Amino acid sequence: MNEAAVVCREMNCGDPVKISESFGKGRDLRGYEIRCNGRESSLTQCTFRDHTRSITDGTEDASVVCSGNVRLTGGSTRCDGRVEIYDKGQWGTVCAESWDMNDAAVVCRQLDCGSPHKLIQLGPGTGQTRNDQIECNGKEPTLNQCPQRPGLDRTCDTTVVAGVSCTGSLAVRLVNSTDECSGRVEVRHGEQWHAVCDTDWTLSKAGVVCELLECGRAVNAPGAAFFGQGSGSVVEASTSCFHSVTSLQECSVKGFTREDCGHEHDAGVLCAAQVRLVDGSVECSGRVEVFYKGQWGTVCDDDWEMSDADVVCRQLDCGHAISAPLSAHFGRGSGPVWLDNVACSGQESALTHCSHDGFGENNCGHDEDASVICLGGQQKPKITISPAAEVKWGDKVEITCTLVTERMGGRFLLKKTQGSFQMEKFSDHASATFVFPKVDFSQKGSYYCEYQKVLASEVIYYPQGNPADLSVVGQ
Repeated sequence: MNEAAVVCREMNCGDPVKISESFGKGRDLRGYEIRCNGRESSLTQCTFRDHTRSITDGTEDASVVCSGNVRLTGGSTRCDGRVEIYDKGQWGTVCAESWDMNDAAVVCRQLDCGSPHKLIQLGPGTGQTRNDQIECNGKEPTLNQCPQRPGLDRTCDTTVVAGVSCTGSLAVRLVNSTDECSGRVEVRHGEQWHAVCDTDWTLSKAGVVCELLECGRAVNAPGAAFFGQGSGSVVEASTSCFHSVTSLQECSVKGFTREDCGHEHDAGVLCAAQVRLVDGSVECSGRVEVFYKGQWGTVCDDDWEMSDADVVCRQLDCGHAISAPLSAHFGRGSGPVWLDNVACSGQESALTHCSHDGFGENNCGHDEDASVICLGGQQKPKITISPAAEVKWGDKVEITCTLVTERMGGRFLLKKTQGSFQMEKFSDHASATFVFPKVDFSQKGSYYCEYQKVLASEVIYYPQGNPADLSVVGQ
């Protein structure tokens, strides 16, 4: 390991992980025996002695597997913790300000730890903190293939350094699906991953998986290898393990009970990230926001259509969509843009079950935030009659239509339940008053109000309000 340490250091490849792993024998029988104390900066500084190998000599060519130029330290597993990069003979930490999910994706892949679950910030480690701006696009096979530029324009706060929790560090993962929050359930014990038998698999137990992955709530818990068959051993979905996030993590450490179950019974789960509508005039309208990995973010309006908006409305129990406004109609959001190029058929039970580019994968700014206006959220206009519901012939009567929660003006219509009577008035405010200077018997009857909001390119029709009766009596 002394000699291997020098080789890895000289190649800027971190620490030695394994030695004498067979990479085949060279054809040359002549070589060297080398002795190092392990502190040398180059193999040429070690002691060399010529060695000639006979044909029957069992001595193998020396070989080494180095850790590479990146590692995670200080976590509970090798797949989570403080990011450290090996450069010029020493390990150093990374400035948290210059670290993002694309950089983390490369590290998790390079370490065979899956994908990034979430970014974490940790206290200072050993060695120097790098202030370089690492600019991975997330597709590079190793971190040293990512572009880097000096961070000369700012000073790094070295008390907080970059960290990442990769999916390989979690007690559970979802595989064989295009959606990060659905798939075949696999649980981890040590370095081994096991499928879960669908015997006793319930929506409640699936909910524990969704909670641990910060993917919202479970909306379906399919069995019968719905997401394909796994490999290796299968474990049982015991209540003691799948009771809570804590119990699932404890079972991951201690081990799961094996189940006599074939992979045709592998369990799966579909989670639905929480969705909300923000800054709308009523409860069921506003900017679409998605809660994922502990953070609210927005949806890009690229390819945003009524079928997408309809899924949002149904998920929020707001009926059908009547509009799918674009271009930050309800104002610009903040945080990440979680979804882009969303394509729903309109029948999905949750927005995140629709086709999209992947969480956080986008080329959008918040000026492209998508919005929704749902029919179920439109308040019915209220009607009031003054001075009273029963008046004398020839009296002055005022009928007022009001939308309590509407901030913008629009077109109010006063109609009777019988006949074709209609009066119309546009108001800059959320109410309009219709005046009858002198009522007669023909104007008695049941009245109701309608409201229409006129946008730049369309008219939003609100549901009609409850009727009110006007009685006219003789003098």
